[in-house]
Amino acid sequence: MARRPRRNHSNDFKAKVALAAIKAEKT
Repeated sequence: MARRPRRNHSNDFKAKVALAAIKAEKT
């Protein structure tokens, strides 16, 4: 999560992070 801009803390960013975390955990 360090290769993405830190000023993109929008809903899209949160949703992407949440989805990625859930996907990684459900893997």
